Amino acid sequence: MVAAADPDLWLLIIHSGTGVTVEEQDYFGLAETMRLSGASENDIARGRVYMETIHQAATSGIGYEEV
Repeated sequence: MVAAADPDLWLLIIHSGTGVTVEEQDYFGLAETMRLSGASENDIARGRVYMETIHQAATSGIGYEEV
């Protein structure tokens, strides 16, 4: 809205804190996307385990190949 109101404004950077970790954002996003697609709660739980493994690989140095 700010950028649309000022024709001289050519760049707008927006930043805000979420109050939760990146991992929690990912878990929430995964669960909501899966729910909207009709996934079962069991499948959502399995998806979270997979996402946790991805985060572990990213932070521990295990490597994505092993995941």
